[in-house]
Amino acid sequence: NRTINIFKTASSDDTYNVFSYKLRMPANTTVEWYLESINEYGTGAPSLTAKAATQVASPPYEATGVTILAYPSSFDIQWLEADHNGSAITEYIITLNSVNHTVVHHVAGVSTRYLVTELASLTIYSVTIQSVNAISAGAISMPSFKTTSFIGVYLSGSGGFAPIWDGPATTTSMYIEDMINSYDDESLYLIERYGTLLVKVDKVDGFVYNIAGQAYTGYTESSVDGIGSNGTFTLMKQIAWSHTDPAYLYTADTNCIRRIEVQSGVGDDDGIVSTVAGVCGTSGLVDDVAGNARFDGPLSIVIQGETMFVLDSVLRMINMRTWNVSSPFISFDTTNITSRLFYNRFTNTYLAIEHGSILSSIIIDIESDLLHPVASYNQRLVGREGSTDDIVGSLSETQIYGFRDSIAVGNRGEVYYVSGDGYLIMFDFAADR
Repeated sequence: NRTINIFKTASSDDTYNVFSYKLRMPANTTVEWYLESINEYGTGAPSLTAKAATQVASPPYEATGVTILAYPSSFDIQWLEADHNGSAITEYIITLNSVNHTVVHHVAGVSTRYLVTELASLTIYSVTIQSVNAISAGAISMPSFKTTSFIGVYLSGSGGFAPIWDGPATTTSMYIEDMINSYDDESLYLIERYGTLLVKVDKVDGFVYNIAGQAYTGYTESSVDGIGSNGTFTLMKQIAWSHTDPAYLYTADTNCIRRIEVQSGVGDDDGIVSTVAGVCGTSGLVDDVAGNARFDGPLSIVIQGETMFVLDSVLRMINMRTWNVSSPFISFDTTNITSRLFYNRFTNTYLAIEHGSILSSIIIDIESDLLHPVASYNQRLVGREGSTDDIVGSLSETQIYGFRDSIAVGNRGEVYYVSGDGYLIMFDFAADR
């Protein structure tokens, strides 16, 4: 039993007054009450008893009207207040899922807007919001898919030599030859189109930093070890991370293998460039250790564990602990291969593109670092020699016109490729299409 005193406030117009009173009560509760009027002479007769019941509380409905404004490393998320179903919303749980990680934020129930920070740039996230009240967690909203924006590197297409300089990404222009994400997901490392300059794009502060080498001003054979701009390159084509030490990037230069220590601590951003195998500018095909080895125009490198594979005039293998260069795959024919090697971690295969629209596969035994003798080490997976059009279907039926030199491996092991006619094509080997 509870008595509540409600005091009337004096008014100049006393002819009509309506009183209301809000009282919080537990859910699923029946309430009975009556009113007594009191004046200066005493208490009047009680009113008739009234009865009402609060509704049965249940988990809340999902939040609706979700909108997301994307930035390079953050999302501004807004939504409409969820129906609480008889028990006030205590919090919203915002979950963001990408390929690499999951982010969960707990937001007070009075909020309908939240800024999620420290996201990876140029990454697709699915966003869901779950409403929670005192009863339990409620329904989850339909997922919203959004991609964080890029920090704004402009790709110049006007011809000529694109200028490159340190500074905000929005004031920088460049041609890009190759690109790789950093281990901490905070930066991108780029090779300028002509292969003479290594650049870092910071996803967090939006700045571009020259790491090593110099901007291209015309062909000059200059591959000199050094720090920052004093470490020069003649022609880089592809960069790869060390799997055992994320401080090091590797690249094939003109007849040599170069290493760039990108977290050197020398200066602000300068990398330390050194030659680990071969002699830059000197061709040959000699198996030996480090500087005693010779290369004959290495096109591409990939790294698996402590082993580096080099697509030279033959397929070479380097032990990265001893820098011993060997050629155990002499029967592997690289004559028609026109692209870099790409590793597909889902199938433990290395993919390359052959002349004549053939996507080829090199089967690697990760345990022993030996090639399995499958289809003479070179298995044709998709495409047909002499194709003149883009035709998609099963792998044996597919024709690709004008293979370019770059492919990408997806998160399920599928392979993506842009054909010469500008089509984005996916090869799904598991589904044979």
